[in-house]
Amino acid sequence: MKKLIPFLLVATLAACANTKADFRVDGSSATSTEKSVLKINRALSDQQRLEFAVALMRIQLSEINNVGDLLGNPSLLSTNYSFLANKINGMTYQEIMDLAKKSPAIVEATKN
Repeated sequence: MKKLIPFLLVATLAACANTKADFRVDGSSATSTEKSVLKINRALSDQQRLEFAVALMRIQLSEINNVGDLLGNPSLLSTNYSFLANKINGMTYQEIMDLAKKSPAIVEATKN
């Protein structure tokens, strides 16, 4: 029994460590996309979570051409999983981060 506990601990930690690298987003619906994003988030450090949130917002705002577009669609001011579902379906954490880098949108995280 004493040998089983360390094994289970190591196996659990290994599974968490691999979640963000190997896990692919299920973008079949807004709900499944949100669950996928939450699963990736759980495997990230605080700093990585912040960077990931900024990346998702950059992807979400990538098709906004002007302030009028943004004001005309207030759902874009918070995470819109319906929109993201189409953009990040089947992607890994790293693929999402790479896609965000290609976005012309500028999003910065600030502390209040």
